[in-house]
Amino acid sequence: MLEVGVTEAEAGHVERGPGVEAPPPSFLREKTWSLGATVGLLAMGALFVLPLVWLVLAAFDAHATSSLRWPDWSIANFTAAGSSANLESLLRSLELGLISAAVATVPAVPAGYALSRRHIPLKDGLMVAVLFLTAVPIAIVVIPVYVFLSSNGLLNMLPAGIFIGVTNLPFALWLVRAAVQSVPADLEEAAVMERAHLWQVIVRVTGPLAAPGIAASAFFAFAAGWSAFLVPLVLISAPSQTPAALALFGFIHSGSLVQYGDLAAFSLMYSLPVVVIYLLVSRLVKGGFAFGGAVRG
Repeated sequence: MLEVGVTEAEAGHVERGPGVEAPPPSFLREKTWSLGATVGLLAMGALFVLPLVWLVLAAFDAHATSSLRWPDWSIANFTAAGSSANLESLLRSLELGLISAAVATVPAVPAGYALSRRHIPLKDGLMVAVLFLTAVPIAIVVIPVYVFLSSNGLLNMLPAGIFIGVTNLPFALWLVRAAVQSVPADLEEAAVMERAHLWQVIVRVTGPLAAPGIAASAFFAFAAGWSAFLVPLVLISAPSQTPAALALFGFIHSGSLVQYGDLAAFSLMYSLPVVVIYLLVSRLVKGGFAFGGAVRG
């Protein structure tokens, strides 16, 4: 005969049902860590989102303060922030960004092509040096550049934009080189067989296919010029050439009272062009560097 008595532990095991076992301690620890990480990420996300929420609400608040509050809806802040001087500062930032993008991107295209397709002695060491240059703080070299430009009377918009573009050239070179390397060399060889010259290959074959990388490098250089603060502060002496970053700083140090509403409104106006350009560039970059069907095996 079979014994019908079972131990207390066996009874507990049977009550869970057939095939159901208690989760191992490692599983519980993993779930706990996952929950903790999720809570931590949500808290960090809130630290980034709340200032943006304040920025939008304060821009439309007629009595904006430093506190996050429901606004007294008004567009008076945008009217004050859209003065002629502030709009001119946005144009100066646009000019600074375009100069920076041109200076960084135009030389990066032939240089990136050469570093990708040509055999150059010590090329790997050269690329390591270029990578090192991307990490050099701009504050280290801005003072010697100021001394040189000041002694020659060149403290204006053009030299400042060129300086920003040159400092972004190493990063642009890395992006363009990676974009060119993603283009199959067989396409260039086919163009050469059709008696295309080198510049025709670059302009008509490699350039259009590497356009996502070139556009990305141009955007980053433009954003660096658009958002530059230290370089215009040091290298631009004329008040009429003040870019938007310095004008934005003026809302904070315009007196004993901080103009929170005007500051928030102008911040939105200052951010909008870069966001629009980013969306346009992202449509070009999306799906780039994929040429699976370009060459038949």
